[in-house]
Amino acid sequence: MEFKHKCVPEQLGFIPDIYKAAEKYNITDYIVNFANTGSFPSKKLWSIIVNQNINASEETWWSYRISCDNDFYMFRHIHPAIKPHKAWTIAKQFPELRVSAKYVIDLCSIVRYEDEHLLCDKCGKFFLNIVEHLLVSCDFIQDKRDDLWQDIININPIQFSVFMDSLSAHEFTTTILSCNTSYELENDELTFFSKTCVRHVEKICRDFYNR
Repeated sequence: MEFKHKCVPEQLGFIPDIYKAAEKYNITDYIVNFANTGSFPSKKLWSIIVNQNINASEETWWSYRISCDNDFYMFRHIHPAIKPHKAWTIAKQFPELRVSAKYVIDLCSIVRYEDEHLLCDKCGKFFLNIVEHLLVSCDFIQDKRDDLWQDIININPIQFSVFMDSLSAHEFTTTILSCNTSYELENDELTFFSKTCVRHVEKICRDFYNR
């Protein structure tokens, strides 16, 4: 373990790279133990340990970053865990929705609140978040929003639409953009809700800008 005690940040080479990676993912104890005792986990167990430590480390860093950076304020409410966005899983099941799913994903990465109110040139209302404005209050696309709500109302149980209606504008927007919900739905109903979100977000936004 001579390298461990003489390591400097700018040191290059295969062994330094290996050890730095081990430090990054908190698995140096296994290397030290191997050097001292010759004992090392089996290949299968080692693979599990490495994957678990990498996932835990990356998720901790990812969570820290989105919780501290104000640019991620909306994103951390839309997608608070490292896993595929629901829109992608829906697109995988229903390839015809791939374009719409990509639109939603792209929107999730850029949506944010403005520093000051802006005026909507289509309906005359002020807003801080353009997507929230479109999904909640813009009169110009009320007909498209009515279509969204019609699909939401058609989801059983009926209490779900009451739940959605009870959400604040921010909560409603992040729920729709997440294509997921904290409300417990049956698998088929959740799939329908996710598809509804994917379809209508793109329709509402494109209609607003193209009409």
